[in-house]
Amino acid sequence: MYSCIDDATVKLFADDTNLFVSSQSIDEVTAIANTCISKLNKLTWFLANKVSLSLDKTCFSVFGVHENNARCKVQLRLDHVTLKHVNCCKYLGIIIDNNLTWLEHIDNVYNKILKFTSIFTRYVTHCLIKFL
Repeated sequence: MYSCIDDATVKLFADDTNLFVSSQSIDEVTAIANTCISKLNKLTWFLANKVSLSLDKTCFSVFGVHENNARCKVQLRLDHVTLKHVNCCKYLGIIIDNNLTWLEHIDNVYNKILKFTSIFTRYVTHCLIKFL
């Protein structure tokens, strides 16, 4: 998989494939990303193992662009299907937003802590009542 993609970095983890593309021009990033996605989809390994990219799970995010209009300009397509543009994405358990503010990740961690704290508090209270 790595050898067929020259213009981007491919990162694999379990069943997730992530493609990182960078350039000074938003038009060039769009062109490179579309070419790389097409190459990935046509890989011999994918075909031999009867695997394909799941278009309903495939999405992309644009980082480092300060103008929202430029972000909206990016359209990635595969087999005549426009891929979903998202403002944040999960990568190895970390939620990264397109402005790199980490607010989405902080909110997610906070909500998980709140949930587990509540469960733990109820459990301890229940155990104490039984003990008493």
